[in-house]
Amino acid sequence: MQRDRTVRSDSIHLPNRSIKAIRAQHFLFGPYAAFEANSEEHGLSTASTPTGPSRTDYSLYPQWKLRPTMYARRFDSDIVATRMRRKSVPFSRDTTVSSLVRAAVSRVGLGPRQGPLPVSSWETQYEGGGWDYLYEIGEIAHYMAIVGYSRYGGKRPDVLDIGCGQGRLVELMDRSRFGRYRGVDLSANAIRQANERAGDGVSFEVADSNVWEPADRFDVVVFNESLYYLERPLEVLARSTQWLSGNGLVIISMFRGANVKRLWRQVDKMPALQLQDRTMVRNYYRMTWDVAAYRVQQ
Repeated sequence: MQRDRTVRSDSIHLPNRSIKAIRAQHFLFGPYAAFEANSEEHGLSTASTPTGPSRTDYSLYPQWKLRPTMYARRFDSDIVATRMRRKSVPFSRDTTVSSLVRAAVSRVGLGPRQGPLPVSSWETQYEGGGWDYLYEIGEIAHYMAIVGYSRYGGKRPDVLDIGCGQGRLVELMDRSRFGRYRGVDLSANAIRQANERAGDGVSFEVADSNVWEPADRFDVVVFNESLYYLERPLEVLARSTQWLSGNGLVIISMFRGANVKRLWRQVDKMPALQLQDRTMVRNYYRMTWDVAAYRVQQ
């Protein structure tokens, strides 16, 4: 009779038939998700692992970009390191599961979810710190690409940030080189946190960008990972060209994925926008953004 071979990893025994499933889950969702799913299947205990929120809470958060304490519990770093070396993905003991998840999503090209989310979902995310990962070092480069492009909007350009969240962009701007900054977001919790950075020409407003119209004009309009969350993104983008003074700039940044390629093609075909430059930003964990600057045609 043929014996059922097992694979040993730090006293964890799994039947050989599960290895393909584990590898697939590990590649897409990170090592802890693979371990947890197969542990439940084979009756292995995970009680010794520090716990976090239940998995039923995950629907409240953007699944492709999650704070580790909201997505999964910490996993044994030695097991993770062994498996990540096999996949040639950068890893250290300080690497969080959420970073690995975002890296895996970027590698397979899934990209972010598109379409509007309920206001209650946004409020829950910001209240629970669901977007605090934007302050991690791996997020800096694509923000700085936006800041650099914005400098070409004028000598001291006025900037309108659609979907500003907690105001991370304005924190990274040299205020001596920019004029007014206005941030708009649907979430009251996000704007409450952003208002800590208000003052000296910086202001924030709770508004639905699908219908909102500014009273002032700006030199630069920024859609930083927000365009694909709008109900009618192309319509809002077309309206944004009227919010600019002269032939200002529209700057768009989107996390790369197959599901945003169609949106990029539609944006490139808009007659009111002329592409000035586009750059790809990839961080150490292979998360990839595309950042583009468009000049408005008069």
